[in-house]
Amino acid sequence: STELRSIVVSNGVQQGMTKGSVQQAWGAPTVVNGGDLEQWVYRWPSSTSYVYFVDGCVYSVEGGYGR
Repeated sequence: STELRSIVVSNGVQQGMTKGSVQQAWGAPTVVNGGDLEQWVYRWPSSTSYVYFVDGCVYSVEGGYGR
C-alpha cells in the first residue's frame, strides 16, 4: 500500500509489518533470537532497538531507527 511504502521510506517499523518490510526499512538485523516470539536486535552506534515477531509479522517494537 502507499501508506506502507511511506512508512518504510521514512525508516519506520510498526505492528503488523512483515519481516521483508522491516528489512526494507531498517536493513538486516544485527542478531536474530528464535522462539515463539522471534526477536530481531538492531545495534545502532548510540542505541539498541528490538523488533518482535509472531507468525512472521511485527508484534511489537522497542526503540527506533538510528545510526
